[in-house]
Amino acid sequence: MKQIWLRRLAIFLLSAFAAAGFAWLMWPQPVLVDVGKVSRGPMLLVLSEEGINRIRDTYAVSAPLTGLLERSSLNVGDKVNAGTSIVARIRPTREPVLNWKELLSRRRPQGTSPRQRCGAQKPA
Repeated sequence: MKQIWLRRLAIFLLSAFAAAGFAWLMWPQPVLVDVGKVSRGPMLLVLSEEGINRIRDTYAVSAPLTGLLERSSLNVGDKVNAGTSIVARIRPTREPVLNWKELLSRRRPQGTSPRQRCGAQKPA
């Protein structure tokens, strides 16, 4: 009977030491930080790096009219007034905008249907 209790005690102590060692290993370590005085003033930060741009999602932005967008004459930070400032100009292209009805009417002469062109008669 004494051997069973000694074996159980040994297993308990071994598992307790293993749990304590695991907890000690997983305990967060302190992080070194920089300490300095805080003051107000202008901040100048320049980042100059080269890299590769990997586009994951592409989007097509379209407008219901055709034309070329001219370069904006405004710079970042310029003041803009609602209704008076021109932010962007779109120059029209030489070809006029046609809707699908106009395109269909240009393909075949007016008043002719596919039945009339192939010589079929209307059913009576």
